[in-house]
Amino acid sequence: MKGATSGGFTFITGWAEEDSDVLTYLCVRLTGSTAKRSRLTVNRTDGSSVNFDFPGTVVSACPGGGRGRFLVLCEDGCVAVLTDAGIHFQQVPEAGLGRGKYGYVTQIRNIKGELFVCGDLRQVYKQRGDQWSRIDQSIALYDKTVVGHCLNSIDGFGTEDVYVVGSRGEAFHYNGAVWRQIDCPTNVALRQVVCPPDDDVHIVGARGTILIGNKDRLSVASDPEMTENIWGVARFQGRIYVSSARTVYRVEKTELKEVPIGLPRDGSLLRLVASKKFLWVIGAGNVFRFDGRTWVEQSYEGVGE
Repeated sequence: MKGATSGGFTFITGWAEEDSDVLTYLCVRLTGSTAKRSRLTVNRTDGSSVNFDFPGTVVSACPGGGRGRFLVLCEDGCVAVLTDAGIHFQQVPEAGLGRGKYGYVTQIRNIKGELFVCGDLRQVYKQRGDQWSRIDQSIALYDKTVVGHCLNSIDGFGTEDVYVVGSRGEAFHYNGAVWRQIDCPTNVALRQVVCPPDDDVHIVGARGTILIGNKDRLSVASDPEMTENIWGVARFQGRIYVSSARTVYRVEKTELKEVPIGLPRDGSLLRLVASKKFLWVIGAGNVFRFDGRTWVEQSYEGVGE
């Protein structure tokens, strides 16, 4: 089922368990109503699925620790928590719009069992128990009239080795107590950061930007002729893949090798998701799966019903 052509929903993001042939969790924005609504679809191993609807505009999702626990983040700071007992909600207290709020949030990430959220005006939160606490005191901007300083992505090798990246080439490192700004060789918007085990940090962004390195040094690994914005990045079968709105590339030293999907697509590509078995690219209207050689489109009947 296509999202964009159906007029009822748009695929946003997902996650797969290591042994799954489909995305175990798939998040969509429901677009058939004027109210902001989202849906989490859980695809079971027997081929069945179940949907959970909730208010808000979903922007990110991640596993929450323990099989069957999954979290979905909406831009206003609402966190939908799925467990075996059902779904319940938490609120990142200062996220969203209005009095006492500091803007939308952009990503939720599980880093070695601890949950982090980042967002506008350099907001960064860490979950303690069921509460979300700010850990951004030295980098946050509390003047709400300031624009252009949004942290778009967060990841880490551990809870004392965390990276956030965002607008204007801003990148910061957190050692569990103190934030330090990283000297960045670009001033374009940085969209995603990933910290693959036993590898360097990888950061992608506008104008084909790909940065590789660590908290002490980031080097440009982009093709100088690349002008497409890079939105997704994931490690699959020991290699780094990135995606623009149009296609997928494999990073080979300082070159990008296109990995053409070769199938009709409906709308822009958005996210890359990897497990040990497959790489998925999630687009606005399609989900494609790659085994290292061949792309196939995956159908998710019932997602928009």
